[in-house]
Amino acid sequence: MRIIDRIKKPTLVFCLLVALFLQTGLLQTFCVDLTDDEEDKIAQYRARQEELSEQIRENKEKMSDLKDDIERQEEYVRTLQAQIDSYQDQINLLNNSISLLEDQKAEIQVKIDELDEQIAGINEVIGQNRKRIVDLKMNVEDIKEDLRDHLCDVYVYGKASEFELLFNSKDFESYLLTKELSTNIADTDQQIIEDLRAKMVEIDAINAEQEELIKQLQAVQEEHQAEIDALDEKEQEIISTRTEVKSAQDDIVALEREATDYLEQLDEESAAYQAMISKMEADSEEFDEMIDDIIREAEKRNAPKTFKPSSGLIWPLQYSDAYISSGYGYRTGLGTAYSNFHGGVDTCRRSGTYGANISAAANGVVLTAAYNSSGYGYYILLDHGNGMYTLYGHNSQLLVSVGETVTQGQVIAKAGATGYAYGAHCHFEVRINGAKVDPTDYASLP
Repeated sequence: MRIIDRIKKPTLVFCLLVALFLQTGLLQTFCVDLTDDEEDKIAQYRARQEELSEQIRENKEKMSDLKDDIERQEEYVRTLQAQIDSYQDQINLLNNSISLLEDQKAEIQVKIDELDEQIAGINEVIGQNRKRIVDLKMNVEDIKEDLRDHLCDVYVYGKASEFELLFNSKDFESYLLTKELSTNIADTDQQIIEDLRAKMVEIDAINAEQEELIKQLQAVQEEHQAEIDALDEKEQEIISTRTEVKSAQDDIVALEREATDYLEQLDEESAAYQAMISKMEADSEEFDEMIDDIIREAEKRNAPKTFKPSSGLIWPLQYSDAYISSGYGYRTGLGTAYSNFHGGVDTCRRSGTYGANISAAANGVVLTAAYNSSGYGYYILLDHGNGMYTLYGHNSQLLVSVGETVTQGQVIAKAGATGYAYGAHCHFEVRINGAKVDPTDYASLP
């Protein structure tokens, strides 16, 4: 199975529901149904995983029986290669599962963000209501104070009859003034009472709304916590699945090491040797085709980039004792027959290469950072824009992820010997518009 062949990711397989029960519209309803196709895909994953596990177990038993049987070397090689392919299929299956889990995790995070917004909206309304209640209560106190003042005025002016007002007035002008004051007091009293009643009704309405908002807030907070718990569960599933991937990758590394060691022991004229060389050649061609496909897809998908090195490319091993162990071009020798044309350079350190820092040759974006059993093990492909790409293979550890922007000289990996490799080194490629070129034309040893 080629890594570039990716199955379409299933749509999300979980259902998330938040009840809508206030007229404010602060809550929404979310639901994602599990389709029959998604259920079938999950069932297929599980069934295939079980098949692969059984196949790997059987291959282990068979390899144990065949390894020391010289007459059955070719069968042993085929079983060894089949075992590597089974592990790679398992890795691809697990990676597809991780993609599904990552999608589910992302969808849960979207729901959590939406619930965060709802919680913030409810809290904002609750805060506004509290402020409004404080303002209204202050207004009520002011109104009560005004009412007390008017009651005093009523005591002085408000209960006299027309005759009493006229009799008690010193003159007609005093009578008219007293009558006007009494009329105004009556009108003002009515207005104050109506205003007070309106304020009290509004306070009661806001208090009722506050109670509903608090219930709503509690419901959303409970749903929010449930989604956080679901997110944590998905994260643990992803971690567990990645652990399985790492275990399978380690098994492939061990098998590839066994394959290269076994290759050294075989007679170059033997059928087993030729079978192994043919497999390695096919793997190498498949890897190149995969990289070509990745580059073509990236160029279709992305607008031209403007990343440029500050002063050309730099060497991936930035050490004074770095050297080239195998150059660009045609080569011969044990372990190289399957790749007569070497499309890059192998570089090492004289003081020891394993675990050495691998640096980005130029500014760029990580196009691929993955494991591949077709020769290069853990590898990284960088896109530098303007049709330039660099590749770093056989690493023991990857320190960057797909889509990450890197700067020239940034440590992106640790050197190793994963894939088909005789000893720790960095396989360094430069590609211009998809074609491999001699890296020493663009970068020099430190």
